[in-house]
Amino acid sequence: MEHVKYILKQSWSRHSSSKWTEECPSCGQCGVTALVIQDHFGGTIFKTRVDESWHFYNSINGVVYDFTSEQFQAPIEYQHIPSSRE
Repeated sequence: MEHVKYILKQSWSRHSSSKWTEECPSCGQCGVTALVIQDHFGGTIFKTRVDESWHFYNSINGVVYDFTSEQFQAPIEYQHIPSSRE
């Protein structure tokens, strides 16, 4: 999945999230990233509350994949709340 993460980083831009910056390219990318990962690999999209916002990530065959966690300074306390694609 490291190759997937590399490709994702190359695709993130201010066109995929208005929060994108060169210093923090993963900022605001969690929703679109979780959707793309589910489209290609299946699995479940989960969400968890980080500060005042929802953060989205994937679970595939019971393994959690969070390709945008680096946007946060502190470790995430995952709540694993199932999320829809909407």
